[in-house]
Amino acid sequence: MAVDSAENAWKLEVFKKGDIKRQSDYNVTIAYYNVMKAKYSLDDTKRAMELAQKDLTIAKLEFDLGEKPKNYLSQIESAYKSSQTKYESALSELKNKMKALGKEIGKDLDIEKDDIDMTIRIPDITSLDLSKIKEDYLKNSPDFYSLKSALLTYEHQKYLIDEKYEEYDEKTARISDTI
Repeated sequence: MAVDSAENAWKLEVFKKGDIKRQSDYNVTIAYYNVMKAKYSLDDTKRAMELAQKDLTIAKLEFDLGEKPKNYLSQIESAYKSSQTKYESALSELKNKMKALGKEIGKDLDIEKDDIDMTIRIPDITSLDLSKIKEDYLKNSPDFYSLKSALLTYEHQKYLIDEKYEEYDEKTARISDTI
């Protein structure tokens, strides 16, 4: 009984240690995807800023030729400044996400020095054995070990009670034989 209980306690601790690793892996994955989203957002705002700059160049030419009024040029300049602000914000967001990822993996990451692989490969899940995954989950669940330990304790208590009743029945039988 004590050996089974100790084994279950050990397995529970192993599971807890594995759970810390799984949580760490999850946090790194989330931080990585946040970097990817921030990088794509930065790319989008950079393209928008480049387009706004081209629009501004065209608007300046049209204004110089007298085709567009000053008000139109001011609107285009305002749109360009807005796109610059959005780009700076997206750049700051990417830096923050890179910093968060670096914290998760224990490395200082810099968007200038460190290039993050942004390709996503979709794994082939057709070969996964879902029943095996379910079985592994159940075997490695801390609830499983807690319940197994409770069951073993119950079975041991039942064994002790049954032993006492057997002794009682034997004594009762001896007494009735002597009467």
